[in-house]
Amino acid sequence: MAVLGIIKVFWGGNELNIKPGGSLKLGGVIGSPVIYGTQVGTAGKMAESEIKVKAVVRSGERVTDLYPPLVEQEMQVHCDTGQLFVF
Repeated sequence: MAVLGIIKVFWGGNELNIKPGGSLKLGGVIGSPVIYGTQVGTAGKMAESEIKVKAVVRSGERVTDLYPPLVEQEMQVHCDTGQLFVF
């Protein structure tokens, strides 16, 4: 898990107001130990990505305006370490 100092999150092209700090756990194929007989091998399995940030909702804004129900949009995460992730 990477601990980030500055992170920008965009939802549907709009930047969300978030508090400083956050964590990002990247998913993908990870090796899991598999025991067979007296040996140990590895098998690949998928792990989900996880991002934790605290969004700020200003006076007069509604959370449902940011996240309308049943609407799929992309989330972009810009990290202070230079990476850009799109979910």
